Amino acid sequence: MPVFEVLNLADAMTKVSAAKGNRVVTEYQRYLDALTPGKAGKLQAAEGETLRALALRLRRAAKLAGKNVKIHKAGEELLFWLEGERRRGRPRKIALTN
Repeated sequence: MPVFEVLNLADAMTKVSAAKGNRVVTEYQRYLDALTPGKAGKLQAAEGETLRALALRLRRAAKLAGKNVKIHKAGEELLFWLEGERRRGRPRKIALTN
């Protein structure tokens, strides 16, 4: 038989929203929000983390925020910056001049 318990709504909301995945995504979204055009960010892996995991979390946060992020590994650091919207459609023809 399951155990039933009545909780305060505020307590229930904090348990749901305080999931580790949500905290991590909001942390990485803050990193992306801090970037301005012409600026780049740098992340270094903490003990027990890999650069691959950092890049994955950063990419997920950017996707949720609707931003395009360019990520590069430089030694033991992860460099990233925001890119503009990709132009859709066929590329323009370039006129040749002689």
